[in-house]
Amino acid sequence: MSLKAKLEAIVYAAETPITLDHIVQLVRESVTAEGADTEAEVRARVRLALEELVIDYSTSSHGIEIRQVAGGYRMSSKPEHHDLLREFAKSAAAKPALWVRINSVGSADYDDDIDAVMATTAVGVMVPKADSPDTLRAV
Repeated sequence: MSLKAKLEAIVYAAETPITLDHIVQLVRESVTAEGADTEAEVRARVRLALEELVIDYSTSSHGIEIRQVAGGYRMSSKPEHHDLLREFAKSAAAKPALWVRINSVGSADYDDDIDAVMATTAVGVMVPKADSPDTLRAV
């Protein structure tokens, strides 16, 4: 698996914005195996691959983007798709599956707070919380 593919998977799966330091920690061994000799070179390769991903996702052919927020990297839907995703979140197709692509981090009650959470425009996929099945959490 390429470094960019690994970083893409990490950023996608991160529950909160993930820092460069944390990403480097996760991929250090594989980047070193690919020939990086020093910690500075590992960081430089990871930073370059992340910058390439940000550029890749910035094109109009993608509905999502990778951006730096809160000191880390986060995958989120592009602002031009927020109305579409808001409608999807309200649809019957989204609620039974409990997969609501929205732009928020945190939790929300199924019906009452989804609109308010969506308006906050961060990112997440909402799934039931283990300790409170009537509440959603971002993953």
